[in-house]
Amino acid sequence: MSQPCTSTTRRVAAIGAAVAIVAASSALGIGATTAVAAEEPTATSTVTPAATSAATPAASASPETPVPTDTPDEQPGGPTTDPTPAPADESETPLPAAPAADDGSDLAFTEPSTADAPLVLTATAGTPFSHSFETTGGNGTVGYAIQDAPSSAAGPSDYSVNVETGVLSGTPTDAGTFRFEVVALSGSTQITEHVELTVSPAAEPDVITFDEQSKPESPIRIETTAGDTVDRTFTATGSSSELHYILLSGPTAFPVPGNAYPTAPAGLSVDEATGRLSGAPTQAGEWDFQVMAMNGARAATQYVHLSIRPAATAHLELLIGVIGTGQAWQAGEHGLREIFAESPDANPVDAVPAAQGATMSVRVTPLDAYGNPTEDHDGTTPTVTSSVSSDEVSFPSDPWNARVGFPHASPHTITVALDGVSTSFDVDVQPAAATIGTTTPTVGSGTGTLAYTGAETSGPLAWALALLGIGGGLLVHRLRRRRA
Repeated sequence: MSQPCTSTTRRVAAIGAAVAIVAASSALGIGATTAVAAEEPTATSTVTPAATSAATPAASASPETPVPTDTPDEQPGGPTTDPTPAPADESETPLPAAPAADDGSDLAFTEPSTADAPLVLTATAGTPFSHSFETTGGNGTVGYAIQDAPSSAAGPSDYSVNVETGVLSGTPTDAGTFRFEVVALSGSTQITEHVELTVSPAAEPDVITFDEQSKPESPIRIETTAGDTVDRTFTATGSSSELHYILLSGPTAFPVPGNAYPTAPAGLSVDEATGRLSGAPTQAGEWDFQVMAMNGARAATQYVHLSIRPAATAHLELLIGVIGTGQAWQAGEHGLREIFAESPDANPVDAVPAAQGATMSVRVTPLDAYGNPTEDHDGTTPTVTSSVSSDEVSFPSDPWNARVGFPHASPHTITVALDGVSTSFDVDVQPAAATIGTTTPTVGSGTGTLAYTGAETSGPLAWALALLGIGGGLLVHRLRRRRA
């Protein structure tokens, strides 16, 4: 049995029109809602139009696709699932990243500061100074610059900042507290670092000075005796590093007024680390030298004058000469020796030879144990004595130069004494040789005379004297032959 299906036909027609409108709106970009609004107001449908994104596949389906003729509640088997797909979950769709700001608005200094709380830096006048300013953020390119602080009258003229690295550098010249600004620019963003720099005065250079002041014309004076120990420490201060002390002596040292070059006696030295001058010099005299303290860059000089007195008299050195002979001898610590002007050699001898009636000079030089002359004896002068009492001792010129005359021929021992020290030597005084003449008898009135003596030939005394002279001459001749 067939019945007209007017309502069913209308439903099919309405659904077909809706599908066509959705397909067309998907292709033209028109919302599906507008298409649904064009449906007849009298038609009703239980089918829900799909979303634009879900309806697009339906539009591409073949138009021959069968359309259901019954409403869901009329289909056998009960209600069915809504064929319209559900919209996608928007929470699961990844959102694109926001583009980076090209104005560098996130630029910032790693050491933040404000005008009231500036970044505090320190430096020293005359010493190179640097500080690196770093930033974060920006658009990838940061430039730096330095400028005056509005609240400071002192500008950063002693400094510069590297445009690309942000390194501030310079050598301050004046001490004080200065304010300036370092700016960083990235894109259209500029930020400011407020800086307060405190510059300390330059450190004073090392000024080395000795505790005791001295000058070439007013040196430190030290007195001692030959053989005694000298112990004096010279201390210098004012050095920031370790000091070293040296003794300046000889041609390499600086000249001292009145002395061509400073000279220190042998046996004296200075400790390099402590400046202690020590030793036991034995050479008497006046010595000028210098002690220097140095640290490699600077130095100070201590001028020293050392007076070394001779020690006590240990022996006497005698210079002996027989006047008119040109010969000389030396008596002293090494015995009696003959010395020669043309040679430094000396021959040891047993005695000084001298003729009867000769005069001998004796020059006295007292010496200490180190060979230094000791002439200061509180007015005491040497005494000279002879083993022959008839010898004539005198001091015609000075008390250190004696004269000894020998009126008699015989061995003599001369002794010189001073300050409990004495030196002796022997003198062999030989008799003067007699001159023997030829006697010629004179023939006359009977009163003849000896030609040599001038005595009368008839006098027995004259003859005795003549014979005595001849005998003495023979005796001397024999003694000489025996000695030979």
